[in-house]
Amino acid sequence: MFRSQKTIETHRQSLGRKLGASNRVELARIAIQVGLAPLEGVDAVPPLISERDPRGQLSEDPHAAELVRRIEWACTSMVGMNYAQMLCKTLSQELGTTGAGLMFCEHDLGTMRSVAMTYRGALVDEVRFPFVGSPCEASIERDFYQCEGNFPEVFPTHAAQSSFEVASYVGVRLDDPLSQETIGTLVAVLDDPAASFNPATETVLRICAERAAAELGQMKLIDSLQRSVESLEQRLADLQAAGSE
Repeated sequence: MFRSQKTIETHRQSLGRKLGASNRVELARIAIQVGLAPLEGVDAVPPLISERDPRGQLSEDPHAAELVRRIEWACTSMVGMNYAQMLCKTLSQELGTTGAGLMFCEHDLGTMRSVAMTYRGALVDEVRFPFVGSPCEASIERDFYQCEGNFPEVFPTHAAQSSFEVASYVGVRLDDPLSQETIGTLVAVLDDPAASFNPATETVLRICAERAAAELGQMKLIDSLQRSVESLEQRLADLQAAGSE
């Protein structure tokens, strides 16, 4: 589970005072010097905005533009987990879907995990399932994937079938803007086989994916930083204990 940024900042400031590191970059470099794995994205430069920016389509689609405006306004002041939960809630409301989810790709485990998910208006507990053979795999491979009306037939063994009624699925890939690594998916689902997705769904998802990917990447970076902080604190404690003997 990703930790809150406030908790990490408290640990960072405490350790920073001990080591004379005034900011995250200095602390990361100290971690590297003592043999810890470097933090991803510390000195990375964000990529240029793609010429295929989906926002360019908004001038031709006022309905999509209004949906994006309302979603972004609802999430404006939020970051981290609060942002993820509000994004899923607002996406589902504005697009008229049964649910929406922000999924994190756990490459080392070969699984997908929900960072935030709403279903029928309520936040749901964490969901984890194998990456291979999942709709998220299709979304990542194709950049955008839509399965409308026949989800149970296409993914008969998917974990969602045991907990939720899913008839249709749509998802877009999330790429970390710093590391360029595929980091997850942003998805929406319908439970009625006769229902169709809002025509603006793809445009809205692609635009919302920009910030969702950045927030997810930041949450991953903070989690990595916290692990490094904890490791450094343990090393300091061990050294202090050895010096007092």
